[in-house]
Amino acid sequence: MSFKKYDKIIFFPSVYWSHNWERQHELIYRITASVQRKVLIMQPLGLINYSLWNIVGKIFIKLKERSTFENSENPKLNNMVFGQLNYIPFHFIKSIDLVNFFFLKMKLKIKRNTKVFYWFTYVNGFTIKLISKNSFSVIDLAARRQVMNLISKRAKETERIAVENANIVFVDNYNTYLDYKDLNNQIYYVPQGVGIEMFTKPEPIDYLIKFKKEGKKIVGYCGALHASINYELLRTVIQALPDYIFLFVGNIVDKKSSILTHFDNVLFLGRKDKRELVNYYHIFDVGLIPYELTPFTSGVFPTKLFEYAACEVPIISSALPDILQYEKPFLKIYKTSEEMINYIKDLSQKKVIFRKDLISFAQDNTWEKRFNFIQSKIDEVQ
Repeated sequence: MSFKKYDKIIFFPSVYWSHNWERQHELIYRITASVQRKVLIMQPLGLINYSLWNIVGKIFIKLKERSTFENSENPKLNNMVFGQLNYIPFHFIKSIDLVNFFFLKMKLKIKRNTKVFYWFTYVNGFTIKLISKNSFSVIDLAARRQVMNLISKRAKETERIAVENANIVFVDNYNTYLDYKDLNNQIYYVPQGVGIEMFTKPEPIDYLIKFKKEGKKIVGYCGALHASINYELLRTVIQALPDYIFLFVGNIVDKKSSILTHFDNVLFLGRKDKRELVNYYHIFDVGLIPYELTPFTSGVFPTKLFEYAACEVPIISSALPDILQYEKPFLKIYKTSEEMINYIKDLSQKKVIFRKDLISFAQDNTWEKRFNFIQSKIDEVQ
């Protein structure tokens, strides 16, 4: 990508840099590493109008995030500059959007003829005003917001307008591609990827290795225990497999997960740093993606898919639209609890057999390959 023609390079992520490492971190980091100049990474600037009580809570969270912003253990580069903006946290109110846009322009020091390269992971009522003829705007969407209940009609329409006017758009799920493909002829489906180098050197976890020594098979899930997980199905499966150990690595978000807590063969290990996950993945004999099939998950591409593979873990998933294309002997798609039970019994015995196939699968879907594709498409449009 050539950036010589631009006066500024500015990123608008949807999370703070200190957040768990994900797609937007990966791509922003790689772009920043490819340029020999300063880039500005803004704080998240919001999209949803919350209640006053929720806003107060978010202010405290933001203050905490700011205190760890520069001290985050996530990788940083010397040419990264992190930007903070004081703004009014209400969205899609015309007068407030104008005020916030004024604050933003002052912060960014954008003048009429300033040429800017923008990278958006989402837009709101005032950041969309930055998309102009003097700028080059990239939008990278990792969520299908058109079906999200929390997202207002104004927010959805704003995203549609942004997609239509951006120079190029990337999406991580095929249904978002279908939502927008007629709005912009420079829209590309770029699934999630994996940084294999993060998953190659596990360190043993003694209190979990004991299960292996006892001959137990370990079924794992890595990720937040959120509302999109099929807990009733998991309860049936866990109850049917008392001799298997079920490990859940992630923070508890949904109270419905409590129906799994009384099983003796279930362990909740809490949220772990991205760099620690390799230690848990390598213990798994099978990795689960037990999501409900809903309008929301129709736009979800789980990053754990390729992470499991990089750690040589066979995979069992629900029929998420973006996973169906990858179904293989080491990646089974279940429709019922009975199918999941049978797949667990089968695949947990075949981890060694599928080792090479899983590594090859991960190598075909690295972040390096994703980034090279994105880079080539941006070069074609610039």
